[in-house]
Amino acid sequence: MEITIRDDGSEISQQYSLECTGEQAAESSTLPNASKACLQLELDPGAIAGEVDPQEICTEIYGGPQRAEISGTLHGETVNTSFSRHNGCAIDRWDAASFLLGSVKT
Repeated sequence: MEITIRDDGSEISQQYSLECTGEQAAESSTLPNASKACLQLELDPGAIAGEVDPQEICTEIYGGPQRAEISGTLHGETVNTSFSRHNGCAIDRWDAASFLLGSVKT
């Protein structure tokens, strides 16, 4: 799985790889706390699933310009999803995946 983070919304600021065998991270993983991330993905794979429903009512709170993309496979399923912090729903989704995306730099 490849993780790309753009703190300013456009320029790549961090790029990591994560390879898990169940709850264990492979040595080739570059994500900080990779073992913890693999365990969390086993417990809650939905943290990186799907996108925000466009019909969902969300607070219009701007959380910052940060953007991130995750691509690869999880449990044999293709993952290709993006994250932002443009409203309350997107912020909640980012926070749920923060074990992969890290904390937001202000």
